[in-house]
Amino acid sequence: MKQQSQTTILGLAFGAFALSASPTMAATNYSGKLIGHGCAHQGAVCPTDRLDPHLALEPDFVMQKGSEDYYFLSNVPRDVKVRHALRTVEVSGDLDDKYRTIKVDSMRVDGKTVWSLEEQQKEWDHLHNDGWWFYHRCRSAPGAGTGRVPARARFWPRYLA
Repeated sequence: MKQQSQTTILGLAFGAFALSASPTMAATNYSGKLIGHGCAHQGAVCPTDRLDPHLALEPDFVMQKGSEDYYFLSNVPRDVKVRHALRTVEVSGDLDDKYRTIKVDSMRVDGKTVWSLEEQQKEWDHLHNDGWWFYHRCRSAPGAGTGRVPARARFWPRYLA
C-alpha cells in the first residue's frame, strides 16, 4: 500500500512538472469581417449596411473568414461587435477549433485597438474598487446621507484597513 501511494505521488509530481515545463500557446492573429451569426449560419451576409434594423435583432456577431468559415469572439462584448459590424477586424487570441471560438486578447479595426482584455480588466477594477459600485456600497459608511462620502471611504485600501 505504501509503495503504491509513493508511486502515485511520484507520478503526479512528474505530470505537474511536465505540464509546467511545456511551452504555453502564444496568441495568434486572425482577420475577418464581423457579421451577424444568424446570417453567417445561413450563408448570407447581413446586416446589409450599418443602418440596417437587423443590427438590433441579431443576438451575436461572428468574425467571418473566407466564404463559409466563421468564429465566435467569445469574450468581446456585444456592443463592441455591433459598433464595428461589417468592418474587417483583426483579433489576437487563442483559437478553439472544436467550438469555432476565439478567446480574444485584443481587437483592432483599421490598425487601431478598439477593445482589449487588459483594458476591460482595468475598467472592471476601477468600477468595483473605487468607482460607482464602491461609492454606493459605502453609503452605509459613517457620514452617509450627508451627500458626501467620508474621506476614509474614498479609497479601497484605507477604508478596509
